[in-house]
Amino acid sequence: METMRSAEQLMEALAVYREEKVKGQEWEEESQLERREVSRPKPHPLLVAMGDITAERYVLMVAKRIRSSELDEALLVMPFSDVTEFVPLLCHWLENGWETELACRCLLFLLRVHHHQIVTSPLLLPVMDSLRHHTRHSVESLRDLYGFNLAGLRSVRDGVETTGTPLFADISSRLQKIQKKKRLKTVQ
Repeated sequence: METMRSAEQLMEALAVYREEKVKGQEWEEESQLERREVSRPKPHPLLVAMGDITAERYVLMVAKRIRSSELDEALLVMPFSDVTEFVPLLCHWLENGWETELACRCLLFLLRVHHHQIVTSPLLLPVMDSLRHHTRHSVESLRDLYGFNLAGLRSVRDGVETTGTPLFADISSRLQKIQKKKRLKTVQ
């Protein structure tokens, strides 16, 4: 039940994205034809309510809200027409470094399920080439960040251990001594 609701929310978010994309393309065509400033179309009310975010960010927020255990099933229920719109969004997320782990997990699952259709789709071939580059770059930068943080934590641990102080000392005995001193001062 919850999985179906998650899948529906993701498909609704993709519909909002699709609508905003069409509005943006129409606005660009109209502004090029008239060669003057044409006012931007008003964003979808959901996007305004969420803090005037972009449609790409909205789909990301909806995908982040799906529980990890339900994500695979929600993606499995998604029709291939929505997959063809979702895969370029994943590429956009990876380009910008937004939720790399989530984007990679969605991408790998969709590739496992729809491999033949994705590979034979002429619309998705350039996207897949771009994804190959951006996925590798995003994962490498994340791995470098984790490695740097791990090295820093090890350095802190080694520095603390060389001074003879344990990293997480038991302070309960110290706290009791301090409280005892305070009580003695108030009694006197």
